[in-house]
Parts: sequence; C-alpha cells; structure tokens
Amino acid sequence: MKKHVLAFVILAFWISSSSAETYESPFGFTVDIPSHWLIVSKQEVRENPDLFNFEAEPFKNANKALLEQVKNAVSSGKVEIYFNRDTSAPHFVDNINVTKTFGHLPETVSEKDKACEQLPRILSEGFGKPITLYECGFRKVAGLNAFYADYDGVVKGTRNIQYQIRKSPNVIIVITATCKNQTLQTIREEFEDIMASLELR
Repeated sequence: MKKHVLAFVILAFWISSSSAETYESPFGFTVDIPSHWLIVSKQEVRENPDLFNFEAEPFKNANKALLEQVKNAVSSGKVEIYFNRDTSAPHFVDNINVTKTFGHLPETVSEKDKACEQLPRILSEGFGKPITLYECGFRKVAGLNAFYADYDGVVKGTRNIQYQIRKSPNVIIVITATCKNQTLQTIREEFEDIMASLELR
C-alpha cells in the first residue's frame, strides 16, 4: 500500500512541471490532462533535477526519507504523479498517481464480489487503520472492464478513487486519484473526465 502514500508529501510549488492536453504516458496509454494538472514523471525529473532539491525552503520541514522514496520511485519510472494546482493546499496536494503491477484482476461477477468483500480488510491492514469502502465493482475504461474502488485515504480527511486496468495478460495499470474530502466532488468529476479520455497504446 506504500504506493498510495507516495504522492501526498510532494509540494505544489513545482510550477515548472509539464502541463498538457493529450499526454502520452510511458505506462502505455494516452490521456487528456487539463492544463492545471502538473505532470511529474521520470522525464520531468531528468529535465528538471531541482524538483528534488531537498535543501529548498519548501522541503525544510518535510520527511527527507519519505521524499527520497518519492524521488526514487518517480526517477526510476515506477510511478508518475499528476498534481492539481487549482485545489492545492499547504498540507495536501490533490493528485493522481499511476503505477504498474502484475497479477490477476477479477473477471467474473463472483470474482468481483469476492474481491470487493475482502478489500476493506486488505486496505485496513495495509493502511494500519479502519478503512471504509464506499464503492467497488466494474467500470468501463477504453472499452475494457476495469476494477474500480472508492475508499478512504491513508491520510486523515482524504479519499482514494482507483481504477485497475489490464494492459496485457500479465500487466495491470493502476490509476489512483487521492484528494481531500472537501474537494472530492471536483476531483471526482475531473478524474472521470480524464479516465474517459484514456486510450491504451
């Protein structure tokens, strides 16, 4: 579950990061990203090394070990993160993070029901606190059945909305929006529009 907490420590001052309409992700899809979402990817880190200058003022009170984990994950291409500048706050930046994993996704109704039944326990154990699952099931993305879950975030007062999409027989793309409860409606609407534009490559 560590991948879900990577993004919340990044600060919104990264105004030099990319903004784009149609963005081609190295994870094998294109997606339309509104201009107020900033993209932080392996390429961005390579082109803008000061993004992770931990001596900079905004980082002075941050957990340096956790920042280093984020830097390593992004710079190695294990995760890319999109930040919403319009809803950013000093204590938390609403974000979308993308990762790739391997494994099995539910394919039948019975598999989906079983996964949704087990998910609250798995999330609670992974986050180390009780987690409420608000919605779970199948959604269509790029013409494919995606596994969808809406649940509490690990940071108090936040929410996760996640799609898991099978890219190939062995590869799953995991796209998770994490936002403050106060901005949930706005982020949900923007995230759904972004997901509706997704095309696998």
